[in-house]
Amino acid sequence: VDLKLDRNQKTQLAGLNLQAGNIAISTSRFHAAAEYLQTGISLLSKDSWIQQYDLTIQLYDAALEAYYTAGQFSKFDAAVKQPLTHARCFEDKLNSYHNLVR
Repeated sequence: VDLKLDRNQKTQLAGLNLQAGNIAISTSRFHAAAEYLQTGISLLSKDSWIQQYDLTIQLYDAALEAYYTAGQFSKFDAAVKQPLTHARCFEDKLNSYHNLVR
């Protein structure tokens, strides 16, 4: 289904997917979490690292955990580059580095 959503609606929906992904992680449903979080990431705008920084870093941090724990290493490898490239400070990159050395 191709939904015609405006930017604010996509941001809200991405936030809801972040919440659903975090709940799924907390209940050890890592494959489901990965799907929710990937959907959330796909809803982000191209300039999300500037315009929606907090939501973007939270989605990627949670997605990296879900991908790694679910054994989805190709998705993990593709996603880990984003926060390492775009995070504003070292502290925001820590989760990515932690997941890389697991």
